[in-house]
Amino acid sequence: MMKKLKALLITAITLGFLFTSLTGKAQSITKNTFKWSIAEETFRPVGHFHRESDFGIGGSVRMQYGLSDRVALTFTAGYYNFFVKAPYKNLGVEDYRLVPVKVGIKAFVLPHIYLAAEAGVGFEVNREKKRVFIASPGVGWANKSWDVGVRYENYAANNNGYGTLALRIAYGF
Repeated sequence: MMKKLKALLITAITLGFLFTSLTGKAQSITKNTFKWSIAEETFRPVGHFHRESDFGIGGSVRMQYGLSDRVALTFTAGYYNFFVKAPYKNLGVEDYRLVPVKVGIKAFVLPHIYLAAEAGVGFEVNREKKRVFIASPGVGWANKSWDVGVRYENYAANNNGYGTLALRIAYGF
């Protein structure tokens, strides 16, 4: 698992450097302004969550406020669906559905390359309908219109934790 995560992060950073060298634009944050984005997200469950689901998909909307030309506060909300594997589905287990609401920070460490951290709460739409704590560090590449980020997202509730690797591809306006 750690080898896959390391390879994914190295790939994301390499692609970021490649995109940075091909474009000469400034940062994608402007101080004291709001920016919105809409995204498609895909998930790869890890750990014991992987036993139940191989894949998830979702969407999100993010509002970003520039504190400076390099740092922004973020507010993200969305909808996730994790598809249950066939053996569980045959037993009547439903897909796992979650509505995440997160706040965070995005800091550009190189042109177009950022580090991000978010925390918040996820509301289960089905199953036990409990709330889960969400924490997610990530790395990404962004320009004025596009934002591609990779993150590990951890969910914790009632002394249970599970996680996913996530890819977010967003269009900003």
